[in-house]
Amino acid sequence: MIASLPRKGQVSFWESTYTLCIYGVIMNLATNVCSTSSKQSSDLNAQLEIAWAAGFIDGEGCIHIIRQRYGKNNKVSYRLRMHIAQNNYEVLETLRAYIGEHANIIPIKRTHSVNKQVYTLNYDGVHAYKAIMKLKPFLIRKQCEAQAANDFWIEGRVEERTGRKAVAPELMEIRRRWYKKMQKLK
Repeated sequence: MIASLPRKGQVSFWESTYTLCIYGVIMNLATNVCSTSSKQSSDLNAQLEIAWAAGFIDGEGCIHIIRQRYGKNNKVSYRLRMHIAQNNYEVLETLRAYIGEHANIIPIKRTHSVNKQVYTLNYDGVHAYKAIMKLKPFLIRKQCEAQAANDFWIEGRVEERTGRKAVAPELMEIRRRWYKKMQKLK
């Protein structure tokens, strides 16, 4: 038997079933949240905040490795960064609070073609690495970039301090390789 289309003002069988299903899921979540302890509830809230932040980074953020020259001999250094540009300062403050890692919010110089002030939230070095690792389980579009950032950090032993000594050539080659790989992921 073929079901007829509902007339104006009528709800189809599937629409009513779907609505009841959604209502049941919402009620189940509400019951679970209300019956959980405050510790479990705060853990759930923290997970939801990180998931929201990951969605924001997926859409608006940039994960990258930068190459920087410094010193008299133009020595090369590679650094991990993550940044998000946005014209709403409060959203960036919320994002920074949810991620819970140190970052700077910097106003970008306005031009004649921009109507609103734009800000950028910048994570650099170890703070970028920690933020990316918190977001990684929830990332979708930037999952490959997050994995490349992790591999760059681990294989390149970026956190290792050499003092005045130069970084070993084999480590610089690993870092350069991940820098190139990250460029190709863009």
